[in-house]
Amino acid sequence: MNVLAQRLKKCRENIKKTKPEYTQLFIANKIGVARTTYTAYENGTKMPPIDTLSSIAQLFDVSIDYLLGRTNEPISYMDQMQEANSHLDTHDMSKQLELFQTKLKSDENLTFNGEPMSEEDKDSLLETMEFALRMLKKQKKKQLEDDSEEI
Repeated sequence: MNVLAQRLKKCRENIKKTKPEYTQLFIANKIGVARTTYTAYENGTKMPPIDTLSSIAQLFDVSIDYLLGRTNEPISYMDQMQEANSHLDTHDMSKQLELFQTKLKSDENLTFNGEPMSEEDKDSLLETMEFALRMLKKQKKKQLEDDSEEI
């Protein structure tokens, strides 16, 4: 069995100790593949495409490098994403909002005012953020057009 297959099974089984719903079928449904396909990933008879591998890493909250055996440290998926984006301007709110959106989509244990957030709550917040970003972009575009007309 290859490293990826071993680590997929290990990650799922470790989570399953506290969250019994983490069966192969549950994981398959979460990442959008058939159960037999996910089982093939765990058995090492099939390799997931990169976008599926990314979804699995996000779901298990480990780095893709860990799943592939490039490191033995199961670095958090979110930490990996933040590290990859660490070169971005920390004052650029659009980049910060993108990171927040990624976290909102991937973290199942988020709360709002101490209460667990439902998927509907998360979707509403994401829609609101996307609307706000569209409005800000429109406003910026209009300001640029106005500035160019003055010249």
